[in-house]
Amino acid sequence: MCRMMLVVGESIVDVVQRPDGTVTEHAGGSPANVAVGLARLGLETTLASTIGQDDHGALIRMQLAESGVRLLEGLAVPERTATSTAVLDDEGTPSYTFDLTWAPGPIPADL
Repeated sequence: MCRMMLVVGESIVDVVQRPDGTVTEHAGGSPANVAVGLARLGLETTLASTIGQDDHGALIRMQLAESGVRLLEGLAVPERTATSTAVLDDEGTPSYTFDLTWAPGPIPADL
């Protein structure tokens, strides 16, 4: 039996700034992470998420494609992709800021 999964929600890029000045970026967002996990378990998975047409959006699209997640067409937006930034202090304690631009779009009736 083949089960098809639809995950709906935000996709964001997690930006981590360390005390030494290094910055790393990782594709994330709880729904996107769930979609990746389901696809890696072998389930046919589609993600309905608004993703910007910028470098951060390209990072998310790349991870989804590499993990076998289908991205629902028609939800790309001209705005920037949402981010979550964690600034780590010298002891590794994070402080967070969010730039959330996610907004749900219409889901096609034939899905």
